[in-house]
Amino acid sequence: MKLRTVFLTMVLILGLLFGNSMFFGSARPATAYPSDEQTEFVAPSATQTQNQSQSASLPILADFETENVDGWFTYGDWGGGAVLNKSVTLTNTLAALGVTSNTVMLVDYVAAGWGVGVGKDTVPFQDWSAYDGFSFWFQGTDSGVSFKIILTDNSGERLATRFVDDFTGWQELRFPWQVFYHDPDYQPGGAPNDGPTLTAVEAFAFAPTGPSTGSYAMDRIALFKDTGAVVADFETENVDGWFTYGDWGGGAVLNKS
Repeated sequence: MKLRTVFLTMVLILGLLFGNSMFFGSARPATAYPSDEQTEFVAPSATQTQNQSQSASLPILADFETENVDGWFTYGDWGGGAVLNKSVTLTNTLAALGVTSNTVMLVDYVAAGWGVGVGKDTVPFQDWSAYDGFSFWFQGTDSGVSFKIILTDNSGERLATRFVDDFTGWQELRFPWQVFYHDPDYQPGGAPNDGPTLTAVEAFAFAPTGPSTGSYAMDRIALFKDTGAVVADFETENVDGWFTYGDWGGGAVLNKS
């Protein structure tokens, strides 16, 4: 017992002399993210703001602020009546990004025959395997049109997922890799069927399903990484709602503040 008492006394003394870093490593910086990353997105909800500030340093694949869309490819059943025109346009409707005006991609299309789409090659091929999904901002018109997102993965395998334009105004849409499937509509010869590998992504594309006609706008195409939701940070809450338990009769004591 005497040796244990001496040991505990020494631990407490060393803790006071050297601080918490002796036991927990170097002290964390006052903020986990630089202030410019925290304010890069001003999203409609607290949850979105948190997710976006955490992913602000992750790859933005296209934001149309410093680039045009001349390098984006188009494909379609032109002989069957398909039409697609792409351009960049300035808008003041995307306030969620925290700017007065923003440049976005505008697409006018007629989806006819076997279809139509627009996309971008990722050359050299890109490794997306460290991230958790694909996201972009989309201006919905509540058209009811189903849109396909297509990724060309390792060795040409086409992965796809869909969403429906069933809302109005700008929304950020996020698609984890788990929702992408081996596209049954088209695969190039020799393409594997092994699901998302994502170590050598060749291209991504967007295709409204037909028959349909209309316009849509999109911006800030990016990858995201989930870092987990914050359950409690004690900035705007106290600990009155936290329960305690213990062998109070046996001498246990716990105070929270």
